[in-house]
Amino acid sequence: MYLPLYSLLFSVLAVVAIIFIYLKFKDNKISLSSFILLIIVGIIIIVIALNPNFSIIIANIFGISRGLDSIFIVSIIGFSYLYSKLYFRFEKQQQEINKIVREIAINNEVNLEKDENKK
Repeated sequence: MYLPLYSLLFSVLAVVAIIFIYLKFKDNKISLSSFILLIIVGIIIIVIALNPNFSIIIANIFGISRGLDSIFIVSIIGFSYLYSKLYFRFEKQQQEINKIVREIAINNEVNLEKDENKK
């Protein structure tokens, strides 16, 4: 069986990514849901790289005429999910920073009042 270079390259990259994801999960760097999602994506990449007709079969199930179109649609959905997840994480960090800054400002104000009362 002849494998084009891109099939071999994508398969190897997906296997390396799966190993990397597993190591991150083992070190508790990613959640279980992210781990499962990323492993499924890696397996799908391997299957599509080794059997390009699989993307056409999946596309036809969802009523899309070409397999490449389905890959683009899934990529757009995936990037939208990633963007929203990063946005909400950023907003949460901003709220935590604001909370810490307020606490520091209040503590400094209280300390300044104590210093002024001693004089």
